[in-house]
Amino acid sequence: MRKAGRIIISFLLALAVGGATYFGFEAYAKVQGETVHVLVVREEIPPRTMITPTMFDEGKIVLKELPARAVPPNVFRSPKEVIGKYTVTNYGLPKNSFLFQEKVLPAEEMKDGAAMLIDKGKRMISISVNLRSSLAAQILPGAYIDLWLVAESQDDEPIVGPFLEKAKVIGTYATSSQKSRSTTDVVVKEENRPITIGANTVPQTLLLAVTNDEAAYIQVAEQLGQINITGIGYEETVEGGSAVTKDAIWSVERIQEWMKAQMGQTAKGVE
Repeated sequence: MRKAGRIIISFLLALAVGGATYFGFEAYAKVQGETVHVLVVREEIPPRTMITPTMFDEGKIVLKELPARAVPPNVFRSPKEVIGKYTVTNYGLPKNSFLFQEKVLPAEEMKDGAAMLIDKGKRMISISVNLRSSLAAQILPGAYIDLWLVAESQDDEPIVGPFLEKAKVIGTYATSSQKSRSTTDVVVKEENRPITIGANTVPQTLLLAVTNDEAAYIQVAEQLGQINITGIGYEETVEGGSAVTKDAIWSVERIQEWMKAQMGQTAKGVE
């Protein structure tokens, strides 16, 4: 009986080991055989290039099924993840490469991404701001602002009014050109460090997208007086309305005419 029992136990153990080996091999084979869909570049894409739907239509980027074990974890796997983003500066996408997440970014996350946000025919210009003039750090990239001039006439009469409407903010920067970003609600005041209030870093510089004429007005305003900022509400931005009309005490047109006159007198004095 004891001998028969040992035989049965040995048989059961062998069966268990065999089963474990079999199912383990099956699991391993399954993992090795798993496939995933991943984006692959078929034609080289240069640096600072936007990924567009056309690239998929023309076959420059394709969705390919590959063994999971051959695909790195930090790559994009669907078109919707990359459309509208850019290849980073100094790094293009070689032929037959993956689209790595750290190499394809939104314009806002690129070091020189502000240039990607400028519409055709516009230029970049910067203005200095502080806690007050940045509206308590509420001016963020993508916002639109009005620029006002505060100056004095030759008769010492105050000149106050808007000279530029709906300038698009494409970048906000603090010390050392770092982008203003979300922080804690702790107020931090350290020498040569940005001040944080609420959820935003107080910027020291705003980067605007403007036309050549608008850039000229901004630089003239800096010579004639002080530039102040007013924010624009969401509805006004979307609907295209303007809170500053020709009936205002100092309209945009009137302020611009005054600025031109002052610069004209300056030019005569130089002559």
